[in-house]
Amino acid sequence: LPDIGGLDVCRQIKTNPGTRSIKILHTSAVFVAPEAKVRSLNSGADSYLSHPYEQEELIATVQSLLRLSDVEQNLRDTAAQLTQANQRTHEFLAMLAHELRNPLSAIATCTPLLERKPPRDEVEKSVWQILRRQTDNLRRLVEDLLDTARVTQGKIEPKWEIVDLVALLGRVVEGARRSLTQSRHQTLRLHLPDEPVLVRGDSLRLEQ
Repeated sequence: LPDIGGLDVCRQIKTNPGTRSIKILHTSAVFVAPEAKVRSLNSGADSYLSHPYEQEELIATVQSLLRLSDVEQNLRDTAAQLTQANQRTHEFLAMLAHELRNPLSAIATCTPLLERKPPRDEVEKSVWQILRRQTDNLRRLVEDLLDTARVTQGKIEPKWEIVDLVALLGRVVEGARRSLTQSRHQTLRLHLPDEPVLVRGDSLRLEQ
């Protein structure tokens, strides 16, 4: 190579995404000082042998690099498989969320119609409350599934605004108190400052 040195060849190979996985072994009968080995390895070489070296040493070094290459290839294959499986999982979640919205919308629409008649007893009243509460819970879960799919696909854009955390937490706790604590006979207490706590954020995502 009259116009380029071995170090430059090594750098070009290792900086190119299509060739960086190629293993490079530098050998030299001239540059035998430790500094030469350091420059070689810093340029991207995987190993360095200086003359004189035995045939067995060369073979063992090459075999070591081949084993390393096999391990790296296996890791790349595994990473590709995991990425593909992860993508399929997110696609399934997105499809599932969309499919669940249809029957859930029907349930949410029909439930108020059933409640037009007053409940005949406390049992029926409790059943309506459970239906209402669980329908709301299912709706939130489905929206979370959709959000998960959007986040992994990079489709969620925050809607930035000035949000009062005091008011937001009040809404969140009130919703939790109605849907969770009453049925479990729990008490939820919230201690907030009197003054607003303003932040820049997405109020919907913060509430979720």
